[in-house]
Amino acid sequence: MAQVGISASTSDVEPQWEWVGALQAYSRPLLGSELVKERMHMFSEGAPEPCHGFTFQTTCSSADLIKHLHDAMGHLRFVTPLIAASIEDDYHDSEKRAWVYRPPSGIQEIEAWIQQTLLVHETETSDEEFIAAINQKRMPIKDGHFTKVFECHLLLRKSGIHSLFIHGSHALLDPQATLAVFREVFDYISHPTSSPSAIADLPWGEEWRNLPAGPITSAGGIRDGADVAVPSLLQEVRRIVTRDKPSEALQAQRAEIRQQGLPIRTHGVIPAAKFEALKAALKRLDLSLTVLLEAAFVLTTFANNARQGTLSEDANVLLDMTMIPLNPLFIGPHNPRVRVGASLAYAPLAIDFRDVPKDAVSREALISVMQSLQAQYRRWLASPHLPFLSYQMMFPSSPNPSAIVVADMGVIEDHVPSQWPREAKKPTLELLDMTLGHRLSAFTRPVCHAWSLNNELHVQIAASDIWDKKVLVNFLHESLDLALLLSQDIAPIPKQVHARRVPAQSCATEPVHEPRPGFVGNWGRRMARLLGITRIA
Repeated sequence: MAQVGISASTSDVEPQWEWVGALQAYSRPLLGSELVKERMHMFSEGAPEPCHGFTFQTTCSSADLIKHLHDAMGHLRFVTPLIAASIEDDYHDSEKRAWVYRPPSGIQEIEAWIQQTLLVHETETSDEEFIAAINQKRMPIKDGHFTKVFECHLLLRKSGIHSLFIHGSHALLDPQATLAVFREVFDYISHPTSSPSAIADLPWGEEWRNLPAGPITSAGGIRDGADVAVPSLLQEVRRIVTRDKPSEALQAQRAEIRQQGLPIRTHGVIPAAKFEALKAALKRLDLSLTVLLEAAFVLTTFANNARQGTLSEDANVLLDMTMIPLNPLFIGPHNPRVRVGASLAYAPLAIDFRDVPKDAVSREALISVMQSLQAQYRRWLASPHLPFLSYQMMFPSSPNPSAIVVADMGVIEDHVPSQWPREAKKPTLELLDMTLGHRLSAFTRPVCHAWSLNNELHVQIAASDIWDKKVLVNFLHESLDLALLLSQDIAPIPKQVHARRVPAQSCATEPVHEPRPGFVGNWGRRMARLLGITRIA
């Protein structure tokens, strides 16, 4: 077994922010998943730094939009000052990494920070082209120090369809933090201040009190029984990730990444009507969208490897990079409207092929795997000591380098409404779409993100260029075909051992052949066009 991160103490309180006179700054060590994400950055040449954006239209002129966004950045620096920190070696212990926040000496320094942070581009570049360009560079590092952890990019287009992107360190920005930043910025833009000195009049020098505490402190501190329960929790993680047989996964087409940081992405959309039926089915079954997608990926992986003749009865799929947001556990004063700093627990999930029903139709097999995954989630969430799992990510000593990583971002409108001001009859700003991409350098695993926006379900798989795009496209669409079976009352397609192969350009997924008796052969074999999947190459 391997591990990224450290083990948190069950007796000592997490380090708090302190003034370090020699630095003329406030500092505390990276804690929890902040540390895990930063270690991944360093080991993987900047992976997986996020670049996340919204496309929008507005009634504001370009000049007013820039002015409002400028003021929003100043406001944001005050309410969540960690965006202006750096990541350095800890002053007290050079083997640790720490946040270092230097308060501004005056309004001129704040203005200089805004100018460096808010970058305006008058361009006709598409969102996809912009993400690709950003993914090929990383946040600036000098002598091992992240001198900048946050950037905001405004793309102004003649068409009036603009985009706003945030690029930053994953130690700073997990999905919850990123969406909270967007919500605060759009809210400020749609309620601009009329005072020219609004930013200067903020009580600078006190903003350091808005710096976030660690995950255990934020969730209420160390609970009774932690000295016994936490080691048991960590032992359960080790048991799950320590397996004799590596996890099943798709097979990458190349061994080495040719162009670091440039991702290959494929994106599928399930339209509103189909998504509503899917949500209704999930509600009846008391199951989540997260486990639906994970179960579909698991079964499609099994089916693909069975088609290749490589699946054995002792096969398994290990989701060793499963992340659970900790924000819902945070209590006052540690749960402000906008909070940054990665706050994720790492809790692995596993499905053994021997436990998958072999005599069931695809829908029944899908539900069985979903129920198993949901039961595993509930066991992790039932522990009052879950924040301790943010301090280390464990995985097999010899992990499958192609194993998928899945992250469900939820309903975007629950975090960032589509219209601003909210509930306005004539909104100042309307969000049209959302795009995101991560720098995948020295990182071979496919990464899936899912979210719903404007009542549609979006599912995206991104990977480095060791993968052929058509392999990821087929995998995504077979998985979505299978997921949609949950809401379909369609008889299963009969087994066809010698079925004709469907051309790659068709809207159908390829048939799953049966290499051995007893294997369910109709997983992923549904016409995408019939089931309403919009395919985006």
